[in-house]
Amino acid sequence: SAAFLGILFAAGPITNSPLVVTATSSGRREYSYRNTQIKGEIWKGKAPNYKVREVCWAVRKGKKYDKVVLEKCDDNDESQRFHIENYVTSEGGRSDRPLWDDFYDEATVIDTCDYCDVGTWVVIRTKADPSMVVTAHSPATENSWLHLEKTNDRNIDLMTQVFADIEGGELILGDGKCDYNEDCLHVTTQGLGPDIGDPIMLRTGRSMARFKKHGDPIDYWDPFGS
Repeated sequence: SAAFLGILFAAGPITNSPLVVTATSSGRREYSYRNTQIKGEIWKGKAPNYKVREVCWAVRKGKKYDKVVLEKCDDNDESQRFHIENYVTSEGGRSDRPLWDDFYDEATVIDTCDYCDVGTWVVIRTKADPSMVVTAHSPATENSWLHLEKTNDRNIDLMTQVFADIEGGELILGDGKCDYNEDCLHVTTQGLGPDIGDPIMLRTGRSMARFKKHGDPIDYWDPFGS
């Protein structure tokens, strides 16, 4: 339901906590989190003796693009620090961004599973250079790795640089006009069992079901979700 939005539009500086900085024009960004790590968990072993390891997104240099990979969480690693900006806005917010209500009403993913409610749509920026945003290759397809691209506020690409923040902590690329179990592109990890250095990538809902049946890919990311 719309009640899941959970992102209050209130002004003021904050670090690593929920916030949206409101704006009445196109000049200021609205954030849900600033200076935050994006965390997942690697599960090893068999029940009931699982060993759980916390891992974080990090930026690593590549030949063509700086890519997003898994690393051991390190509070002092600036490459693991991101700003989470709201792409959609509320009444009285940014004049150059779509309204949350309009996006929510069109998001068909909401109707395709019991826990597919959408909190917001986000753009993920690096703290080191907020003009660099997490991006999928265009056109976005299954197995695409996430990387960084430089952009400005007027040129954010909805289908490669915006993510639907799904209840429970999942991220789905794009506007949410997809079926969770079929063609939605989920943000996850490579292979059946993720490890340090593995890329953050996209898989369809169909593929996610197969990989979860035989392995433990990560597809729940803190601080996203309700």
